[in-house]
Amino acid sequence: MGVCPILRSNTDSRHLYADVGSLNCCQERSCVTNFPAVRRVLILTMLLNYLATAIKLVTGVLTGSLSILADSLDTLFDGTSNIVGLVGIYIGHRPPDSRHPYGYRKYETLATLGIAFLLFITCWEVAQSALLRFSAPVIPDINLWTAMAVVVSIVIQGATSWYEARAGRLLKSDILIADALYTRGNILVSAAVLVGLVFIRLGHAWVDPLLALIIAVVIARIGIGIVWEAAKVLGDRAPLDAAVIEEIAEAVDGVEFCDHIRSRGAANDISIDLRVHVKPIVSLDRADAIAEAVRRRLMTSLDGVNDVTVRVEPLVPLPGTAAELFPTLRQVAARYPVTVHEVWAKEVEGKLYVEMDIGVDRSLSLKQAHDLVSKIEQESRQLLPSVAGIHTHIEFASNEIVPGRPATPDVVRHVRREVDALTHTLPAVHECHGISVQEYDGRVFIALHCTVDPLLSLEQAHDTASQVEDWLRRHVPAVGGVTVHVEPPGAVDE
Repeated sequence: MGVCPILRSNTDSRHLYADVGSLNCCQERSCVTNFPAVRRVLILTMLLNYLATAIKLVTGVLTGSLSILADSLDTLFDGTSNIVGLVGIYIGHRPPDSRHPYGYRKYETLATLGIAFLLFITCWEVAQSALLRFSAPVIPDINLWTAMAVVVSIVIQGATSWYEARAGRLLKSDILIADALYTRGNILVSAAVLVGLVFIRLGHAWVDPLLALIIAVVIARIGIGIVWEAAKVLGDRAPLDAAVIEEIAEAVDGVEFCDHIRSRGAANDISIDLRVHVKPIVSLDRADAIAEAVRRRLMTSLDGVNDVTVRVEPLVPLPGTAAELFPTLRQVAARYPVTVHEVWAKEVEGKLYVEMDIGVDRSLSLKQAHDLVSKIEQESRQLLPSVAGIHTHIEFASNEIVPGRPATPDVVRHVRREVDALTHTLPAVHECHGISVQEYDGRVFIALHCTVDPLLSLEQAHDTASQVEDWLRRHVPAVGGVTVHVEPPGAVDE
């Protein structure tokens, strides 16, 4: 059917998910390509229906046959339904806007209800006339020309129904398919009238109103069928099997599994939304690429799908899986304006506990920094239910170049004296060199290299660096930071 397909794709780079959001794709597929085709079909079928109506109406008036008049009235409403259809597709093919972000497609489905309404009116009028004719029988004037007129109308309606149904399937238009069913019902009615003319000619006048009642029942049945199909679309009944969507989505590389699968819409305007899960270590760019791959795979694999919304979320890691735990924590923090300095995870009595050093902007107040870090803790708990506790330590983030200056000679001499003293006090430290002393905002920042035993373990070397830092913080006033580089003897640093 002629619709404007809406491809959606927008991704918030701050989140590990991709929401396929509003991107009008009328450039990919023309929004108006099918509209003129559907309109041409409706106009042509309308003219053909009015031609058949004229033949039956004249014949019915001249012969006095109620069944032929009922048939002509049915065909007249068929032509009128084409006008309803033209109005429906004109509204339904308007492109999406701010008031109708999903488009106007359902207005076309509403128009099919208008066709059904006309059918029910026809049914009532025909049935009422038939019942009156039973109480006051009239023998119609049936001759060869009457039969020929009915045969000609059947041929016209048959060609019309075949043409409209074929066009409806090709263009996937609810309007054309519904109207073709209406016309097909008229053919059956006209065929029944043609057979009834034989009995009427033999003097069985009661056959005429009986045929009219049968026509009324057929018309009502067609109307109920149209209402049922429209109700499925307007009631958002799922047009696609969720298992089929799941199989297609999970075939995309990087998708672990998918859930929350939904679909709605008419056969030519199906919308799908789903959630896919990926490994937590997947980058934001990769997550966006996976969402796009799922969207395109569904668009190309399923007929009539014009709108796909994909939400990508990290897969919740299993308890104790370090390969998933640490990347997940860091990626959660990466969504916020902070830096992660250290992350520790400990298992105590079968429970997992996490500690994180998080650096924040030094311009924040304590409340602002606390609220920011609390969000990180809360989101981490949601993604890592296996973690029993998350504890954070707030530090300053080193994310800008600050205007420092060399420390005064007195401060430098004092620092060097304390470094010399610690080499004689801490047995693990052999000697220190490459001492740098700078000042910023009234605070002293020290950096130095310390030579230690090469056979020390990495943990022991780290403890030694911590001892050097603690010493300098205790003995040098206004220390803002200490950076200790431990190395084995003979190491060459550029």
